[in-house]
Amino acid sequence: GDRELLMEAIQQDGEAMRLASEELRKDRAFVIEAIRASGWALNYAAKELYSQRTFMLEAIEHNKLALDYAAEELRNDTGFLLDATQRCPAALRYAPLEMRESADFMLEALRVDPLALEHASESLLRDPAFLCRALEVDKRAVNFAKPECFGDRRALIAVARKDWRLLHHVPKDLYEPDFTGRWLYKDNTFVDDD
Repeated sequence: GDRELLMEAIQQDGEAMRLASEELRKDRAFVIEAIRASGWALNYAAKELYSQRTFMLEAIEHNKLALDYAAEELRNDTGFLLDATQRCPAALRYAPLEMRESADFMLEALRVDPLALEHASESLLRDPAFLCRALEVDKRAVNFAKPECFGDRRALIAVARKDWRLLHHVPKDLYEPDFTGRWLYKDNTFVDDD
């Protein structure tokens, strides 16, 4: 009775979860059902659920914001964050900045989801050495690199070696085709020069 009535209310507005008894707030199945109906319901779940790995992963599947509620030990657990990324790639946006600044972590996340770099820190996306490593994992990493990243000739060469068609992502003021059709870097060396 109460459970069904409350779920009806939560489907209209997640704020209704605040009317749930303490017992229902601790009930994993009920809370997951409530989150499916409205992500806002997670605000009123029993705090002890926030430290349960399987519960939080299931919550993240239904609401990417759930990662923000995960207990600190989970939010700093690389394995948990990679599992969360696999279930809901957009959840990575809510990972701690220290993780999104870690080249090793972001490369692992890139292996899980090709769009993971969308959530990498600005400093990583400006780092030519990181771009070179990321290209080894997935050539689509070039889509997320910041223009200044290509000021380093090694990054430009790494892009050309991975797939010359990716050069259209590189700012045009850094290179131009010469009369032989090779790509001429602005310092008068060719992209294929080592």
